[in-house]
Amino acid sequence: MIQILLLLVMLVCPFGLADNVAKPLVYVQDSVITRYDLAQRIKVLKMEMPAAALERYTEDQLHQHVLEQMVGDLVQYNEALRLKVTVSDEEARAGIDRTLKSKSLMLSQFKRELTRNRIDYKDYFRQFKQDMTVSKLHQSMFYDRIKVSSEDIKTYIREHQFDRNSYLVTSVIIPSRLYTKDQVEGLQARWKQSESIAWPSDVDINQLDWRGYNDFPSQLQKSLVKLTIGQVSNPIKSSSNYILLRLNNINKQEDITDNEAQRQIYNSQFKVLFEPWYQSILKHTYIKHISNAS
Repeated sequence: MIQILLLLVMLVCPFGLADNVAKPLVYVQDSVITRYDLAQRIKVLKMEMPAAALERYTEDQLHQHVLEQMVGDLVQYNEALRLKVTVSDEEARAGIDRTLKSKSLMLSQFKRELTRNRIDYKDYFRQFKQDMTVSKLHQSMFYDRIKVSSEDIKTYIREHQFDRNSYLVTSVIIPSRLYTKDQVEGLQARWKQSESIAWPSDVDINQLDWRGYNDFPSQLQKSLVKLTIGQVSNPIKSSSNYILLRLNNINKQEDITDNEAQRQIYNSQFKVLFEPWYQSILKHTYIKHISNAS
C-alpha cells in the first residue's frame, strides 16, 4: 500500500521533485511520513503559532520536534482505526467551521491564507480529520476516568493564584554566622525607613531582574506575596543566611478562571492516564526511521 501511494506521487510530480517530495522519513505500521508531510505540518505550525514561541527552536530542532509529534499522532491514529473510532468528512468540516468561527474567519479567507503559506487545503483537511479522530479516541478511552470537582478547582486556584505574576525585587543576604536575628531586624527597620542605607560590607545586595513567581524558592514565595510595592519583608531564615526582600514593582496578571483551572486539572490527570496507555501501544507498533532521509 505504501509503495502504491509513493508511486502515485511520482506519477503526478516532475522527475527529481517527486523523488524529494515523496521521500519517506518514517514508516509507522502500514503508513508513511514523507518529507512533503513534514514540510506541510511545519508550514501550518508556523502559520498558527506566534513567532516568539518558535524562536526557541533552531530549524533542525523544529523539524525533529514536529517529526516526533507526527509519529506519535500517527501511532494513536492507527490505534483509533484498529478500534474502529472514526470521524466522517462532515464531522471534520463542522470541526473546521467551529474553529474558524472562534477566530472570526470565513472558510474562503482561511483557504486564501493557506494558499499564501503554500499549504494544500486537502492536506490540511486530512490532518485536521486525523487529529479529530485521535481526540475522539482520547474521549472514549479517558473521559469517564477523569473527574474534576468544584473543590479541586478551588484548591487549584488557591495554590496557583500567583503563578502568572512577575516581580521586581531587591534581595539582601545576611550571613547568619555573623549576625543575630536582632541585628538583622535592626537592618530591616533601617531599610524600611530609607531605601538607600549604608549596608555592611559582608552583606550581599542583589537588584534582581523581573522574575516570575515560580522562579523564586518556595521559602521566599510566602513572604513575597504578602508585600505591597515598597514594602520590606520580615527576615527569612535559610540554612546559612537571613534574607530580606523589598518589592519594587509587580506585574499582576488576570486571575485564573474556573474554566482555566478545570482545563489544567484535566490535562494533568490526562497525562497520568495517557503515558502508560501510549507506551503499551508503542510496544506493538512497527516504527522505522529512514537514516538517509536527509
